[in-house]
Order: sequence, then C-alpha cells, then structure tokens
Amino acid sequence: MQAVSELLGEVGIRGLSIDLVAQTSGVGRATIYRRWKTVPMLALSAFEFKLGPGLPAPDHGDLRTDLVHLYRRFAKVLGQEDWARMLPAIIEAAKRDPDFEAMLARLDQERRTNSLAILKRAQGRGELHEKANLDWIIDALSGPLYYRFLIAGGSIGEPGFVEWVVDAVIQPFLHEEN
Repeated sequence: MQAVSELLGEVGIRGLSIDLVAQTSGVGRATIYRRWKTVPMLALSAFEFKLGPGLPAPDHGDLRTDLVHLYRRFAKVLGQEDWARMLPAIIEAAKRDPDFEAMLARLDQERRTNSLAILKRAQGRGELHEKANLDWIIDALSGPLYYRFLIAGGSIGEPGFVEWVVDAVIQPFLHEEN
C-alpha cells in the first residue's frame, strides 16, 4: 500500500500499473493480481488504507469545541505527506472513473455525517439557529482547508487556522447569548 501511495503521487492514476507496483514494492505480479484484479481496485485500497478507519463525531457539548476537534483531525489527515501526493490523483480519477467517484462520495458523506451530527446537536442545545443551512455550513468549513491544501499550498496545520475558519463560519448562525 505504501508503494501504491507513493506511485499515485509520482505518476498519477494514468501512470499506475501492476507492473510498476510490483517493481517498486518487490512483490510479485501474481501476488498483487490475486488480491486486486484491476489498477483502480489497487489504488482504491491504498487510498482507503491511508485514510484509516472512520472515527465518530466528537461530542464535548459545545459547538465550537466539537467543530475545532473534528476539523483539526481533518487537517491532520490532509497534512500527511501521503495525502499531498495521493489526493490530487484520486480527485482526477474520480472525474473519469465511477468507482473512484463513488469512493469519494462515500468518504465525503462520512465526513458530512460527522459534521451534521455536531451541527444538529448544537441546534438541539439552542446554540445554532434552527433555520441555518447545515449543508452550506459544512461546505464553508471544509472549503478553506481543501483550497489551502490543493490550490494555495499553505499549511492547514498552522496554529489557529482551523479555529479561525470555525469561528468565521459559525459566528453568523449562533444565537445571541452564545
């Protein structure tokens, strides 16, 4: 999986092949083919391996604390060197391959589910306006991290960045007493 991750960053999905993975990893082609029948299946496995298991949404009883915790975790994952190489290749592949598109949709849905749980709990506690568009809030929280990671090249792990994003996004939707 490490070899596939590195190769995705170096050659992208289009340049990835079972032969190249076998050569780079020192594992025989037959061994690779026994487990993964296609290059997309191999790349998807590497991506999911690097992602690791999904974690539940934090619940500290406070909207800001929960969102900062969740998006720091997200920034930490994105900040890993493997992701810097892999994610652009996976996004490119998702534009052309339905398997990759489905995987990204599933990963996005998992992240959105955690964010949505936090926002709905905050609405239930009266911290967040009931009519706030939760999907837009999630997009607004995620957008700056993806932009900085994929386009601007800035550090998403920079101290205070996640907190600033969370504060800027949720402030207009907080009830006055919060």
